[in-house]
Formats: sequence, C-alpha cells, structure tokens
Amino acid sequence: MDSERYVEIGEERRWQLNTPVQIYIREDLPHLAGHSRDISLYGIHIEVGVKLPINSIVTLEVYFQRNNVFDFIDQEPLKVKAQVVWRKTMSEDEYDSWETGLRFINITQEQQEIIRNEVSVLDELLLNS
Repeated sequence: MDSERYVEIGEERRWQLNTPVQIYIREDLPHLAGHSRDISLYGIHIEVGVKLPINSIVTLEVYFQRNNVFDFIDQEPLKVKAQVVWRKTMSEDEYDSWETGLRFINITQEQQEIIRNEVSVLDELLLNS
C-alpha cells in the first residue's frame, strides 16, 4: 500500500497518517482530541468534533504510530503551533465532526526532520505488513 496521496501542482508532498492528535486552543483549557488524516512538512489534515475558527492559532501534539501500545504511550509527541486554514463539516450518525486543514507556524528544521523520520518508519511498517 502506498502511503503517499496524489500531489497537485504547487502542493507539498503529503503522507497518509491516521493517528491521534491533541489540540490546545488555549493553555488554560483542556485539550481537544482528534485524529490526523495526512501530514506534510508544512501542515496537517485532521478530523475533530469541534468547529475550529478559521485563522485561529492552536497548539498540536501529534502522536505517531508505533509497533506496540507501550512504545506509543512512551513517545514524545511532535508539538507544533498551527493556523486553521480551512474546514468542512462531515456527518456520521448524527455526530458532527469537522475535517480541518492546518498550516504549521514557524516549524523548525528539527520538527520537519521528525516528520520525515516518522513517515519513513510508517512507510516501512506498511511495506512489511
């Protein structure tokens, strides 16, 4: 299975990534739980049960897939600020959820390298399954 989706002209490479994310709207509020759909070096596509305001800035914690639950729990998530750039509603069994696109803000080379390494591991896991 190929984890890369089609890339349109002018668009960055994205990798399919189905994993939990935590969204912090403000530091003094509890986090929101969601999950990712795909990721690039510059942004992420998530699904969340809350309508995040366009242009709002959030902090994300992205958890990457691991071989077992203990490694998953022990990992240090990728923590990055992001801006909401688009969203669309989806409906499943009367439960509203939102597909949301976020652009990373001030992402560092080190954080981009973490993404590259993690999607490489994911590619290997998919090839060996």
